[in-house]
Amino acid sequence: MPGLAALRHGQPTDFGVISCPSPGSCTAAGSYYDPAVNSRSFVITKKNGIWGSAHPVRSRQGAGLGIAALSCPSAGNCVAGGHVYPLDGSHGAFAVTEKHGTWGTAESVPGTLRLGGGIDQLDCPAAGACSAAGSFYVGQQAQPFVSTEENGTWHKAQTITGAGPGPSPALDSLSCRAAGSCVLAGAIAAPGGIQAATAAQVNGRWGPARVLPGVRTLDRGQNSAIDAVFCPARSRCTAVGSFGILVSGELFVTAQR
Repeated sequence: MPGLAALRHGQPTDFGVISCPSPGSCTAAGSYYDPAVNSRSFVITKKNGIWGSAHPVRSRQGAGLGIAALSCPSAGNCVAGGHVYPLDGSHGAFAVTEKHGTWGTAESVPGTLRLGGGIDQLDCPAAGACSAAGSFYVGQQAQPFVSTEENGTWHKAQTITGAGPGPSPALDSLSCRAAGSCVLAGAIAAPGGIQAATAAQVNGRWGPARVLPGVRTLDRGQNSAIDAVFCPARSRCTAVGSFGILVSGELFVTAQR
């Protein structure tokens, strides 16, 4: 990709995420290491079918960045997010916004430096309106969190309630039909094992994570998880997942109507 060689100086590059809101118009983002082996992030844009040059994402006070998610509701309007590593050794989530073709400076998502973790999922149904999700760890236990951008301002991150402790549960697939209307899906620790679960945002408010109805009967005690969810309309979602995620498994699909 044009411009990457000048940024990375022979260090490895992770080309992680891409979003294409219309034909011939795409934005891609990833991470690289500078000559001092500090983690940095870059963005690169395709306009009228031609890729431009990669540009580094600006951060405050030289903080290290690792992009993990990207969403572009329209050409020239995107949000990227991931993990930020400030110089004081703390760890949290960041988001950086492209507005009318110009990228701003990466900003810490409020409340995440206390939690740790970073953004893993991001969906922006409109410019200035996004939802993000990630997880942080308390010891070996994962805890999901969410944050919402409204009118270009990120709200303080909140944890998802109802998600019990466990070695690897996570809510890690996000789909938003409209601002303030999203579904987050994955798996949570529940009595009897790790089970497929969802949490819903309605009118801007997130509810607790709940085990998918009927999954306890179908998974026969072999655990389950949702791998992806997509919501083309309000209260209309389709999800795909698997039973027996710790051993050989089988797929399932489910729909919200």
